[in-house]
Amino acid sequence: MNKYVSGIIVFLGFIAGIYFPELAMNLSFLGELFLSYLKMLIIPIVFVSIFLAIAKLKKDDLKSIGSKTALFYLCTSFFAGLTGFLVSKFFTFNSFVMDAAENGDNNQVASLSFGDMLLGFMPKNIFESLSNGSLVHIVVFSLLAGFATLFINKESQTPLVDLAESADKVLNILIGWGLVFAPIGISSLIAKIIAQTDLSIFKEVIPLFWAIGTSSTIHMFITLPILGYLVGKFNPFKFMLAMRKPLATALVTASSSATLPVSIKTLDDSGEVKEKTSGFVLPLGATLNMDGSALYQTLVIFFLAQVAGISLDVTQQIMVIILVMVSSAGSAGIPAGGMVMVVALMGMLGIPSEYVALYVLVDRFWDYPITMVNVCGDLFAARSVDRFIK
Repeated sequence: MNKYVSGIIVFLGFIAGIYFPELAMNLSFLGELFLSYLKMLIIPIVFVSIFLAIAKLKKDDLKSIGSKTALFYLCTSFFAGLTGFLVSKFFTFNSFVMDAAENGDNNQVASLSFGDMLLGFMPKNIFESLSNGSLVHIVVFSLLAGFATLFINKESQTPLVDLAESADKVLNILIGWGLVFAPIGISSLIAKIIAQTDLSIFKEVIPLFWAIGTSSTIHMFITLPILGYLVGKFNPFKFMLAMRKPLATALVTASSSATLPVSIKTLDDSGEVKEKTSGFVLPLGATLNMDGSALYQTLVIFFLAQVAGISLDVTQQIMVIILVMVSSAGSAGIPAGGMVMVVALMGMLGIPSEYVALYVLVDRFWDYPITMVNVCGDLFAARSVDRFIK
């Protein structure tokens, strides 16, 4: 659907919610249908994308480059999530609760201790986890299955990878179909939430804008440059200037996957990174590494939890950061992947799914710069890891 048509449809949702509240409520089933469609795709998307990212590696690459890349990505994602968490403490999100069809009584995180969470990462019955939609269990199983695939013979490995790649193509088609009707579904959600809510609450989104902008700036221009200088031993700002083309592409397209060819070519042409390194680190980053998404989704989830009147203590907030780090891996390179993962996390916290409309309001603006932060993290990882590759 043409982006201008999409914008008009979403705008009509605002108009319907303000001037035709009864009509907005009667058509709210369209938004519910769209949410159900997204939730249907969450588990297969997470499993296939993570499984493929691991299973397509070579064992030699896993040993020489994989461990260093994984460590760097874990560090940057952790720092990103931590930045989002700390910045959220400096911004006041005035508490307000909106009416919704659901409530926050089914919070799956609030009753857990830190030890319970660590034990809860390992699924006891994967089929039960699938039926319950346990996102963390699916991610853990996908990682283990992908790593196990590397240790079987080529004849057995090939059909598994081929099947996963075919499933990935099918899922992308399904996602594409969903995105065709996304403006209608989003418009319906916005119309419903405006129809049943005091419009003055939308001014509460302004502090969230400032918080996201501040945390993104800190991560991209302070955290990543410090890591690049200390780990990669290179001039980070000179490197960012040399990488302006992929960074600009990410800013314009809002797609890590679409930017991947530009990133690889720019790094290879620069001569600063070996082709073997860029060919491994960047595709893996476009699939699994989401610095910007980690800090972005951390802030958004804390904001939506407050909107829903859900209170989390420090331990539970740390759990949310870890969950965002893990789940953001499943959203990399996927169209509307961030929305899919936010909906999944909202379900775990008991946040009413209708509140995804507030996420959409923010995401319309931040999807582009956050993608640039994601790509910047991938580029810094490739440059830093290359230092250790003979």
